[in-house]
Amino acid sequence: MTEEAILLQRLRNNETGALEEIIDGYSPYVFSVLSRRLGFFHAPEDLEELASDVFFSLWRHRKRMRSDHLRGWLSKVAENAARDYLRRQRLKTVSAEDCLNLSQSDAETLADSVLRRELLRRALDALDPESREIFRRYYYQDYTVDEISRTLNMNPSTVKSRLSRGRQKLKDVLTEGGISLEN
Repeated sequence: MTEEAILLQRLRNNETGALEEIIDGYSPYVFSVLSRRLGFFHAPEDLEELASDVFFSLWRHRKRMRSDHLRGWLSKVAENAARDYLRRQRLKTVSAEDCLNLSQSDAETLADSVLRRELLRRALDALDPESREIFRRYYYQDYTVDEISRTLNMNPSTVKSRLSRGRQKLKDVLTEGGISLEN
């Protein structure tokens, strides 16, 4: 019997500490699966919540699991959780299989899009953490300025000025990267 199978059997038998051992041993793996699937479209809190959901799902389904391949099961559940999260956030990703069927012009458009996304990621990384969080909430999660100010305990005018300064910084970084922007 493999180590995974033994851990799962202990979990199915409600053995004390089995779930904690699984969480301790497999959290880095689950986090990497989630991070890879989500790209930069997540906050650390969202990643932690999704990982918790994956392990909670393991606990709920422990008696009905047919597989003894814990790593594979966790990977599949994490990928599904990330996909559902992106769907809720109304974000799209392109699968590797879809990239294989692209025409030359579509491939160039996708490559340009990937370059722009990478430049945008770098530009966002150049912001301080608080400004990056404001941007994420405002532009990716459709929070209003008032919602952000309440959530982060800031004055609405502070949120607006952070957005304005952040947009200018993003514009500068993107322009340096060769992307022309209209005002």
